Amino acid sequence: MNDRARTDRTALGIVVPARDEAARLPRALAALASAVRAAETRALVVVVANECRDETAALARAAGERLGLVVRVVETSLPRGSGVGLARHIGMQSAGRTLDDEACLLTSDADCLVRRDWVRASLRALARADAVCGNVVPDVTEFDPRSSSVLALGALEQAYERLTLHYRALHEPDELNPWPHHGRAAGASLGFRARAYREAGGFDDVTSDEDRLIVERMKNRGLRVVHADDVVVTASWRTDGRVVGGMATALAERLASADPPVARRLMPARVLRGWVALRARCRRAIRNPREARELLRECGRLAPLDECELSFATLWECIEPRHPQLRHARLRASDLEHELTELQRLVRRDDDVARWPGAGTTRPSRSEAVLRRPPAPALEPTGAGEA
Repeated sequence: MNDRARTDRTALGIVVPARDEAARLPRALAALASAVRAAETRALVVVVANECRDETAALARAAGERLGLVVRVVETSLPRGSGVGLARHIGMQSAGRTLDDEACLLTSDADCLVRRDWVRASLRALARADAVCGNVVPDVTEFDPRSSSVLALGALEQAYERLTLHYRALHEPDELNPWPHHGRAAGASLGFRARAYREAGGFDDVTSDEDRLIVERMKNRGLRVVHADDVVVTASWRTDGRVVGGMATALAERLASADPPVARRLMPARVLRGWVALRARCRRAIRNPREARELLRECGRLAPLDECELSFATLWECIEPRHPQLRHARLRASDLEHELTELQRLVRRDDDVARWPGAGTTRPSRSEAVLRRPPAPALEPTGAGEA
């Protein structure tokens, strides 16, 4: 069924970027069709076929007819240097021209299989939020026997990430995401209200991390984001991926190196502590232009922001990529055990602060209480690193 068969009752768009995915896309579309039927809804599936040299586009159209799925294929050749971020955005724009502001937009990947309740669970989450981040699990049927060391590193990374999320939750509690939650933002399973997607500016034109960037931007702008454990997608374990810097690249890198780098989103414990403290300063600075100017000077920005446009989001988006306190070398596998010990110490200490005795109207906020304490000597910067 092609997109001419669409009716005005369609209130859901699903975007799947694809490049030379003839071998995997039909299974991905079959899983989507099953999930759409289970949700008893109508959906427009937009497949963005970028520079495909195989039968990806033709198979997508054929699968739509065979599965009774409304499929629109957008064939494109992205500019040099562009990547999956732009491909997803093109798909979202294509779906958005068909749907209204109250519609929902979901996205997954061509090498992923959504669970049968994926659409229903995503829509349930979007009934109370502007965006939903699903949980992505690897396809164990594609397990590489060489990957035992990769699994061990993954377990260590997961432990470190959970502590990171715990630490953030101590300082920035989120009623939509009470700790614990998975905390991930993966393009393999994201969903948005169409209005909120446009308000956040859409996916960035980047080769990777487009998922994490838009979700962080939405949170910083006060939009409601849910990390839903019941929205589940299975992702392939392949090492010949289509995205530079994506999951397949990371897996191949880890198989080839004795001491591979870990996920970029993971910061050293001392940097995470500084990150939390800077966000607390930013919140105070939006009510205090002098402090805002001081923060911008620390980043080397001489021209101040227009006070009429000053918000947490605008200030943080200026500060986070530039502030010297957040510069650090990318963590490697050999760093994680030490950093895990340091982060455990931080969490224990700040959890004690959060339980400050005699809580009442004079109790300091968690971030302010930590800011008043002198920095721990063991967490002092040891030298400059890459941003």
